[in-house]
Amino acid sequence: MTSLQPITITTSTPAWLPQSLLDRIKDRHIHFRFSKAERKVFRKRKAMPVSEWCERHRVVTMSSLPGPWKNEVAHYLVGIMDASFFPSVREISACASPQSGKSEAVNNCIAYAADRAPGPALYVYPDELTARENCQDRITPMFTNSPRLRELMSGRDDDAGALKLKLASMPIYMAWSRSVSRLANKPCRYVVFDETDKYQTSNQAETDPISLGEARVTTFRWSSRIWKISSPTVESGYIWQAMLAAQVIFEYVAVCPHCQGHQVMIFGGPESPGGIKWPEDERDPDIIELRELAWYECEHCQAHWSDYQRDKAVRTGYWRAKDGGRELFAYLEAERPRKIAFHLPSWLSTFVSLSKVAAAYLRCKPDGKNLDRNAHKNFCNRYKAEPWLEHHQEREEDKILALRDDRPRGLVPAGNQVACLLGTADTQDNGFYYKVRAWGYGMEQESWLVREGFVDTFEALEQVFWQDEYRDASGRKYVLHFCAIDAMGHRTKEVYDWCRVRKGRIV
Repeated sequence: MTSLQPITITTSTPAWLPQSLLDRIKDRHIHFRFSKAERKVFRKRKAMPVSEWCERHRVVTMSSLPGPWKNEVAHYLVGIMDASFFPSVREISACASPQSGKSEAVNNCIAYAADRAPGPALYVYPDELTARENCQDRITPMFTNSPRLRELMSGRDDDAGALKLKLASMPIYMAWSRSVSRLANKPCRYVVFDETDKYQTSNQAETDPISLGEARVTTFRWSSRIWKISSPTVESGYIWQAMLAAQVIFEYVAVCPHCQGHQVMIFGGPESPGGIKWPEDERDPDIIELRELAWYECEHCQAHWSDYQRDKAVRTGYWRAKDGGRELFAYLEAERPRKIAFHLPSWLSTFVSLSKVAAAYLRCKPDGKNLDRNAHKNFCNRYKAEPWLEHHQEREEDKILALRDDRPRGLVPAGNQVACLLGTADTQDNGFYYKVRAWGYGMEQESWLVREGFVDTFEALEQVFWQDEYRDASGRKYVLHFCAIDAMGHRTKEVYDWCRVRKGRIV
């Protein structure tokens, strides 16, 4: 119905009206028209997922591929966007590598909300400069460059500020991690935490910025949405902890363009089946990256995927619950979770070549042996989208040396902690290896080495066990209460004869 076509309503004449009133009614036809705004309000719009809405109305500006939004460029973002508005979902976390499109995906969700489900929105950035730049360079242009979203702007000069965008349907505020006042005084339906692992805590006696931002959605209990997106840093970082706290973590499954085998893409490495590979005789990361020598090996048919085939495998893929669980929306329908998370490594992105990932890995050990700590941290955070875990390999001898004290050889530990001295001997063909240890009290006795060595005769062993004196630092004298000697395998008869004469002293 257009504005030129009026709506006509014909009224019937009640029989009970007196004739005097009936004579006054000459025209019982009422003609009126709905205005454009009224028709827009009354029209029932067909439900539409975020991904479909974006392809119709979103225009990208700051991108290597400017123009209308296309889901095929980063197909893995479709599931994240559509799941964000599933009825039960309230919190969405995305632990992703840099420049994977995660921020644009959330921007799409806010634009969709402004058009379809308006409510006050809050973006939280690491610092004020980043908040201002994103408002001016990304958020405001997102509305001014889209014909559909442009209708939501009033056109007044003060509606598009440096830290606020006032739309006809909703306001959008900008805040940063150290700004307590901007985080604590606005009720919001939508809150976006961008690059959470770069947040700084306020010097004031306030809680962390995540908790302050989450408190903004209290009054929108049944319709709020919170997004947490960032590349990870360390295991205790905000984004990694948010992902672990989710009810489910989704991983992306790619479909091999050769055998149609389904698989979660992994880095793998040169020795594992599947994953990113490169020529065995080439370890120069610069050559591998410049010549694009790396490929991805299908775990099912061992086919080699080029970057183009990787992109094709990702475009036909889907999200599923981690460790072989159900597909994304099958899980959401069955379990109705409130907190969900997505893990997004760099090799899923069409903007990151497989050779670049391989080169970053090889730079972790530039000489092929010693690990470069900074390069390894960069590879874990930026490419694997995993936190940096510093590993220390402790040798067994290091553990033993850490238990030693500074006593000289032959001195018993001081104090009342020693209960007795015990001696042991290991028989060899040419002599005896011996030890004298001090033992403490209790069921879990602690022991200390007092003396050890090698003697070649029984007489010398007797000297060690029963004739030499053992004292502590205060001069207190100790004697060996028991001794044990190995009698099997070497000089068995001699050992038995020696023990028989010293009955009660030898075990």
